Amino acid sequence: MEVIYRDRSAFPPSMEDRMDFFQRLFSQLLVHTDGDAENALEVLQRLGQRHGLFDEQLGPGEVIEALTRQRLIMTSPDGRQKLTSKGEGFVRRSTLDQVFKGLKGGPLGNHQTPKHGQGGERLEETRPWNFGDEIDRVDFPDD
Repeated sequence: MEVIYRDRSAFPPSMEDRMDFFQRLFSQLLVHTDGDAENALEVLQRLGQRHGLFDEQLGPGEVIEALTRQRLIMTSPDGRQKLTSKGEGFVRRSTLDQVFKGLKGGPLGNHQTPKHGQGGERLEETRPWNFGDEIDRVDFPDD
């Protein structure tokens, strides 16, 4: 899970950065609540209050309004907050971004293996033996 800012001075200063933080936090909470937007919003509100993340400029109501304006959540006919299809895509994308961000790149290409593959062009060293080929060039099986 993303870092919860313990020191208020380290919290993102701009409103845009703060909203981005709350979106990422909401996305992580959705993963932990199995996609239950109502429950994720309740946890978000409790975390925000416990850690002093909300203030006069940005409270839980403003976060919910912003998520609704961005069409990530919507209010269902029964009055509960639900994740929209755009919101589902946002969760998938942010989760995959987090997974791939943690992966390290490996060396590219030329991965030598002791066995030849099934497809591709037949190389000179893998062609069948023909009369007249030099015996020291024949690859005898180990069997």
